[in-house]
Amino acid sequence: MEQIRPKLWDTLKHYSKRQFAKDLISGIIVAIIALPLSIALALASGVTPEKGIYTAIIAGFLISFLGGSKVQIAGPTAAFASIVAGIVAESGMDGLVVATVMAGILLILMGVFRLGSLIRYIPYTITTGFTAGIAVTILIGQIKDFFGLTIKTAEPSLRQWINFTLCNSFFLYCEYRGIWSWCNMSFDSNCLA
Repeated sequence: MEQIRPKLWDTLKHYSKRQFAKDLISGIIVAIIALPLSIALALASGVTPEKGIYTAIIAGFLISFLGGSKVQIAGPTAAFASIVAGIVAESGMDGLVVATVMAGILLILMGVFRLGSLIRYIPYTITTGFTAGIAVTILIGQIKDFFGLTIKTAEPSLRQWINFTLCNSFFLYCEYRGIWSWCNMSFDSNCLA
């Protein structure tokens, strides 16, 4: 049981006011980044913005309180926004709660039975493919915002997504030239530069 004891208990024995000041500044900096990010990811997941804030605050506290290291790197990730959005769209918030509880139970069981090393048996190509797939999903989702386009349908058709590719940029220009937002494009381009 000693091995799964939270690191916080050991850290607090040698905690000083100086360390608290550093942690407080770090916490403010992380909050400046994490809170708007959690709002954006909540919206991308199909839930209300306040759920993102609640999640960031409660999960951040629990991770730091129960974590196994005195230096934790955890927070909202865009990789799961598409997964969460699918669960919310298909099963609603109740389905999301059930999926979250199930994932938590599995993680606790894997920790208790020390099964974290099983990741080495998942082929590198699968983890790379998952990461690349999420990156492409996020990229495609941002293209319409980059150009300032308003797509009327809830789910864009395959033809609309194909039109967003670089190869078909001329066709995209011809079809959407009246609704492009040049202000959006110039602002976004400056941000990328």
